[in-house]
Amino acid sequence: MPSQRYRASFVHPHDSARRVAAPITFTHKGDAEHWLRLQQIAIERGEWLSPEEVEARRPQLLTLQEVYERFLTQRPRPLALSTKTAYEQDWRLRIVPHWGAERNIKTITHDEVWQWRKGPLGAERRRDRSTLALFNELLTKASHWGWIEKNPATGVSIPRKTKPMEQRHVFDLGDVRRYLEAAEPHHVAMLATVALGGLRSGEVRGLRRMDLDFEKRRILVDIVQVGDQWRLAGGQSGTVESCES
Repeated sequence: MPSQRYRASFVHPHDSARRVAAPITFTHKGDAEHWLRLQQIAIERGEWLSPEEVEARRPQLLTLQEVYERFLTQRPRPLALSTKTAYEQDWRLRIVPHWGAERNIKTITHDEVWQWRKGPLGAERRRDRSTLALFNELLTKASHWGWIEKNPATGVSIPRKTKPMEQRHVFDLGDVRRYLEAAEPHHVAMLATVALGGLRSGEVRGLRRMDLDFEKRRILVDIVQVGDQWRLAGGQSGTVESCES
């Protein structure tokens, strides 16, 4: 070569019409000859791999960001707005700051997940369970897709803090009436809609006068308020039939 470097190549062991070239050039002739000897030894032992086989076996860099994006797009049905918002917050505020969006999922270990659960995530005490559940689901999907051999988050969990049954209180209609009677007058309609209609807080805050159908005794849910933003509720109307007592 004009650059005073050496190339090395040999006849393909399975196709005499082809030559296999070294992936690099060599500064010294001896280095090129040494590479050729290594290839000959591999061929004699039956261990030689063609450049195409080497490329196929090379580990692919698959990132958490790629898993998250595919997880959101490949779903049997669209996510509810509130669920999608919760996922976005857990991803942006808790998963990415710790793991990094470009983290290679094949390098994540069970011990790392456990240390995250005991340390930074455990210190959250708010949405820690939902964040770990999302992270676990992402890695479960990656395992199903064949991107990783097994889910390193398997077995890592945060126990749900629940009250004993005897300490729980379920509101009956009498409780609801007393609750509404004690509420401020301008809050009664909203609270009654939540208690009797099953609407979520964002759906109630997004209601407009045109959404109240008094003739058919129903409420149309088209818009949801999330923070200071107004968004369509899943792209279609939800209907809540009136409740009577």
